[in-house]
Amino acid sequence: MAGDWIKIRVGLWDDPAVIGIARTLGISIDEVVGKLARLWGWADQQTSDGYAPNVTTEWIDVRVERNGFATALAKEGWLEIKDGGVQFPNFERHMGKSAKNRCQSQLRMRKLRSKRNHTVTQEPSPEKRREEKRRDDVPPPSPSLQEELVSEWNQLGKPFPQIRDLTDKRRKAIQARMRKTAWRDGWREALTMMAASDFCTGQNDRGWVANIDWFLRPDTVTKLLEGAYNGTQQQGFVDIEAIVATDTQKEDSHETPW
Repeated sequence: MAGDWIKIRVGLWDDPAVIGIARTLGISIDEVVGKLARLWGWADQQTSDGYAPNVTTEWIDVRVERNGFATALAKEGWLEIKDGGVQFPNFERHMGKSAKNRCQSQLRMRKLRSKRNHTVTQEPSPEKRREEKRRDDVPPPSPSLQEELVSEWNQLGKPFPQIRDLTDKRRKAIQARMRKTAWRDGWREALTMMAASDFCTGQNDRGWVANIDWFLRPDTVTKLLEGAYNGTQQQGFVDIEAIVATDTQKEDSHETPW
């Protein structure tokens, strides 16, 4: 039910369980992988949580055209035979909408990291960074850093809303965040973690998806780096949109603890 593709590990052919299934059935490893792809593709299309009611081991054997295949899977712990149906273990980890969102986010961020590694930018030297850490009057970020943040955010793609207008309020928020060395050093990694977070991609009790105004809150990057949003639920979840306005108003004051 989650699209027309499934995730297959590169090392699946070398997995001891696959080798065991091939040995039990007396077929090649390539045949085992092909039959797994056929069965997992069916499960991805026809189930939402990996449980298939009314499906029997005999039906699975017919589906993959090999007697004993379901029993061999169960022997390796890759299929649970229940009364009234079968269960595919760890379904949400490998298949379904949530797993595919994580996979796509990881691929996007891998491309972004590769692009950063091949792009020559004028980064300050280590000595300059140490000097900046000792200074309280860190200058505002250059326009190029603001543009880089916008570009990398927009390259995340769905489900994150695109930045269509870098308003004055957002520019002030970026300037306030970039004055902190820890934020400047960590925002790229925080983006990666946000893209891989179920909670930030809408897998929460309100269907909320992270946006740039939330990302620019004073404590968001720190919480992301600390793993506060790694799960599907966030303790003390509040109306984030209402908080953003309050946080942004504070940025004009020189008395803020940022």
